[in-house]
Amino acid sequence: MFNAVARWKVSVFGLGILVAGSSVNAAVISVKAMKLNGVNVPVANQSNLNVKPDDTIQVELYLSGWANAFTPTQGCTNQGLRSFQARIDGRTSYKSGDNGTILPSGWCANFDPILCPGTPCPTEFPTCVEPFPGCTCAGHDPECATCAFMDTTRTDFLLFNIPSIFATDVSSLNYTYAGVPKARVNIADTGVPKYLATVFLKVSSIACGTFTIDLIKGDGTPTVIADNCTVPSSHYPTTVPLTLTIPVADCVRQLLSCSPSHCNEDARIAHLPTQPPTGAHTQNTNTMVMTFSKPTAGMGTTDLEASRIPVVGTDPVLTLASATPGTGPTANQLTVTFTSRIRAQRWTCVRDKLSNKRCCMASHPGDADGNRFAQPDDTFEIFDNLQSNLGLTIEKCDTDRSALCTSADLLWVVDLLNGAGTYDIANGASIPLCPVSRLTPAPPP
Repeated sequence: MFNAVARWKVSVFGLGILVAGSSVNAAVISVKAMKLNGVNVPVANQSNLNVKPDDTIQVELYLSGWANAFTPTQGCTNQGLRSFQARIDGRTSYKSGDNGTILPSGWCANFDPILCPGTPCPTEFPTCVEPFPGCTCAGHDPECATCAFMDTTRTDFLLFNIPSIFATDVSSLNYTYAGVPKARVNIADTGVPKYLATVFLKVSSIACGTFTIDLIKGDGTPTVIADNCTVPSSHYPTTVPLTLTIPVADCVRQLLSCSPSHCNEDARIAHLPTQPPTGAHTQNTNTMVMTFSKPTAGMGTTDLEASRIPVVGTDPVLTLASATPGTGPTANQLTVTFTSRIRAQRWTCVRDKLSNKRCCMASHPGDADGNRFAQPDDTFEIFDNLQSNLGLTIEKCDTDRSALCTSADLLWVVDLLNGAGTYDIANGASIPLCPVSRLTPAPPP
């Protein structure tokens, strides 16, 4: 097996081998699942395969149907295929919503690069690899001999037994394979698909749903083939992607939603007018209901992690008093109770360690429009709601917690903004952007 791995940013075709051009859309590059955990995949499932968390899939790329791919050009009538570049679309292939990842074996870096050394690397990805992929973990080795390669010794390889230049770029998730003969040759289309390259994919332990492994198409640095003319012309093949599906029944428990909903801001008073503003948040909630994809029986506080954003030194330590699984119709729910009421001008978050997702809610008195700032505009939001029924939720318009949205709430917002009575001045108070639900993926085992 010939495995030439190169960390290059300019593709082989960027070296002057290929110029612009296109023609009849005939050639096809297919992405196929050939083996699942070392066992051959039936032909019927090579383009659409059900997998499970932690599975390993051997994926191969094949080229077919290029006989009429190129249009004649002046001075070149013998337009057989000469060279190729196949580039996986890493931005769309390896992620399915918030439900984990399917990444190439040996890839141990955050899906969204954490650039370094300008940014400190987190504990789960402590090693800095410049410039890409940035922060990685000790197991990051996409260049391993059995991770991604072109087996040029296979008799079905497109350039088999032809002296050629080969390169495999694994410096980013857009894995790229390219090959071009050293001499101008004509590779005829015999009607049999030709092997191009191999990549091994690893399903993450929390992956769920459907993933579509496809190639980059179009302009820029696409998947492309070239003819053998002195001045080559290019063709963008059609791609047939690979669909990998983790059925719900095989998924690990997933956090689906929460109540209050993720990123919810409660604009109501955090304490009564007779209470001091510091340390008394007795009107705020101290519970959250989390809904999962599977029953929560057996879950407890050790399955969760609580946090505040931002952290304020005067806050009491945020801990969980209990986590109570539901029963019957609510078997998929978990009711979480904090040891204290949530604090104002903070995001209070609870993370499910298994799915690595979290729910965050905030107390932000006076912020009726939910834009993270308490300001005079919030009085108009409540006024307009009273006049035209804008549909503000109770935690946005019922500032005084009377269980009704009335004109009195308008005056309460004014009092909060001005710091009337025992209230701190809320005008101008803000909170950060709501934390993302999906946290940085943990490194694979």
